[in-house]
Amino acid sequence: MKIKKITVFEKIRTKKKALKRIEELLGEDVEKGYPIVSTIIHANAEQEAVEWMESLKHRYPTIRYELSYFGPVIGTHLGEGALGITWIEDSTKN
Repeated sequence: MKIKKITVFEKIRTKKKALKRIEELLGEDVEKGYPIVSTIIHANAEQEAVEWMESLKHRYPTIRYELSYFGPVIGTHLGEGALGITWIEDSTKN
């Protein structure tokens, strides 16, 4: 059995800087030209998540967006107000 290890990708100290960096990483993938579906995830911060999603829609209109929430286990560890994003190639566009 192969053991996988989680490692730190980057350390960014403020929420504002972290969201900006995530948006830059998303933009790098958008520039590659393949279709993307992205999910904005929140921990009891739906309004902030919706506002971030709307901002991203204006910046990257070719992406298909979804909204979700962290479950209770992950949400407990992250804390109320946490935001996250994930994206993958949109297989419905192929």
